[in-house]
Amino acid sequence: MSSVADLCVEFQRALYLRLFFEPLRPVLPDRLKQGAVQRQIETIADASAESLAQFFESKEFSPELAEVILDDFQIVLQRYHREHFRNPSALPDAVMEESLRDHRIPTSIIDAKEQTSYRLALTLVLRYLILTGPHLADWEKAMFPRVFEPLTNLEKKLYEWSEAPRGSGVKAGSTRDDRFEARYRTELLQRAYGVDIGALRIGTSQAVDIRDLFVEPKLTFRSPEGPLHASGDEEPGTAIDAPLTLFAARELLERPTGPEEVQQDPRHSGVETLTTKPRVVLVGLPGGGKSTLLEWLQVQLAEAKLVCPGPSQQAAPIPILLRVRQFKDGTPPTPAEFVARCMHSGDWAADMPDGWVERILSQNNLFLMLDGLDETEAAVRDNELLPWLADLIKRYPHNRYVVTSRPVGYPPSWLRTLGFVECDLADF
Repeated sequence: MSSVADLCVEFQRALYLRLFFEPLRPVLPDRLKQGAVQRQIETIADASAESLAQFFESKEFSPELAEVILDDFQIVLQRYHREHFRNPSALPDAVMEESLRDHRIPTSIIDAKEQTSYRLALTLVLRYLILTGPHLADWEKAMFPRVFEPLTNLEKKLYEWSEAPRGSGVKAGSTRDDRFEARYRTELLQRAYGVDIGALRIGTSQAVDIRDLFVEPKLTFRSPEGPLHASGDEEPGTAIDAPLTLFAARELLERPTGPEEVQQDPRHSGVETLTTKPRVVLVGLPGGGKSTLLEWLQVQLAEAKLVCPGPSQQAAPIPILLRVRQFKDGTPPTPAEFVARCMHSGDWAADMPDGWVERILSQNNLFLMLDGLDETEAAVRDNELLPWLADLIKRYPHNRYVVTSRPVGYPPSWLRTLGFVECDLADF
């Protein structure tokens, strides 16, 4: 019996050659060009196989079980052709659901209770096909030059993903929690490499990494004594703590700066602020970059690229990004529901070990980002969201919390009472 890695290489090579090489044979002028194209496609297939093999190994699958899954994938994917994988905006989860609509998962996989792993692995295979297809189509249009940078970059990215769990400090043979953390971090990195990232939608035929687009914003700290239109003596919950009007919000964000402030430049690094302050509320106008900043921060934390000193002594806490606009009926999730809401996937929720988020919170190793405090009704915000956040902080005070809001929907000083530093997003 071959190893899991060898099985993945054989599967991916056969799949990629059928989809992307065989249709090109008639247009390739000679055997030298055919050989060069075949080798390039096999190189991409091998890079994809490494991540797939790592997924199976993190699940501790035997070669026998991996072979059953891969053999069934061949049946599922047989009806697909390269034209199906030329749209970089296609969603792997949606394609996976469509591919299994009329397909029955093998009984042996059901008996092993690995249906979720089967679905996640198939989604992984489809994601790599969706990423590869547009690059190979562009390579064909360019008449197959010997050096084609988009393919080189894709190959590099695929290998980076296979190394990501090792880079985050998770060792092979670790606990089930550790192995899930490795898969979760890698999934966040892969999802960030696409054309539809949060509020961004990029008009391109190829995937784009948010890290290549990110420009670090600057923040200005609000006075701890209170907002500009308050005396500083008001108690939280009085009329002065009502959300700002649009006029007041613009006055706050666009107020002129005095000569001394210009000289001292009151702006601070957004990244430094969010990684050194345990609780931050970020207020900014629509389209100002709040959501993009959180998307970028999530990727950097997933890749263990940022140091966040704190009680947990963890260099890279585990990020979870929740969007208020996606809360059903405005009801905030319990910690057990965080992963399902963050990943928008029942499969990832089913794959998560029971109590994983609660254990991360108890270890002071969660970086929770709540995007769009204002994107719900005021009554829901005041009676549901803010009490939920206050209770979460009371139970787990040593984790990290970041909240974003537009100024029109943010009650000044409300989160200050929970120990938040209030910041405004400065103009670029």
